[in-house]
Amino acid sequence: MAKRSKKNRETKQNLNIFIACEDSKGGLNYIKNLIREYGFYPNDSCYEKKNITDLKNLVETVNNSKDIKIVFVDVDDKLKSPANKQNVNTGIQKAKNNNICIIVSNECLELWFLLHFKNQTAYIKRENIFKILIKELLEKKKNVLTKDEIKNLEDARIKNIDWFKILDEDEKNKALQRCKKLIKNKSPLNPWNENPITLMCCFIEFLEKLKEITNSKLNNKEKKKQIQELIKKCYPMIGIEIQNV
Repeated sequence: MAKRSKKNRETKQNLNIFIACEDSKGGLNYIKNLIREYGFYPNDSCYEKKNITDLKNLVETVNNSKDIKIVFVDVDDKLKSPANKQNVNTGIQKAKNNNICIIVSNECLELWFLLHFKNQTAYIKRENIFKILIKELLEKKKNVLTKDEIKNLEDARIKNIDWFKILDEDEKNKALQRCKKLIKNKSPLNPWNENPITLMCCFIEFLEKLKEITNSKLNNKEKKKQIQELIKKCYPMIGIEIQNV
């Protein structure tokens, strides 16, 4: 098993993060474990509502929660028709009106996993991300993959990989650096029109700042105030720039 830093393994805070993600398997499990690593509780309803892939319904999935609300969405083919574009715009507007953060990956969340292994600055399609990832995993991670995972990869299936287990802290730090470089100097940033790009580094930065507040010696009232300010500050950083599709 890949070694992970103990720095984030502290007592969980009484704070929930409600999420919706297109991927109900490996990607969703990775995000939930990432939230736990920073000391928070991940809540989701993706297992109850399977096969939600459009932004409007993903946003509606988390909208009624009183927790911190975050949606993870892939661009894929969501802009290929006027109806799909309208769906995206409706989802974005509802997210803006209800303080819901949207973490966009273009082309897909698996780009974030690919950045753990290599730089990727040229335009790339989902199928090519999968091919490169499968090659990298079979070459570099066989010692931490299960037999079933190896068989799935050999059969070109990548959805059931336990990403959190196999990716270590050093690889995560490299992915963060590569991810930030993809975003740097893009102003205004519109991840719906940028390939390759993923806002996962923004999400992790949000978790780090949230943890700093909850672990501080501030009283509960002041912590709550700072968390609310963080959400307001973080929301435009990872959401408002996708308003114009």
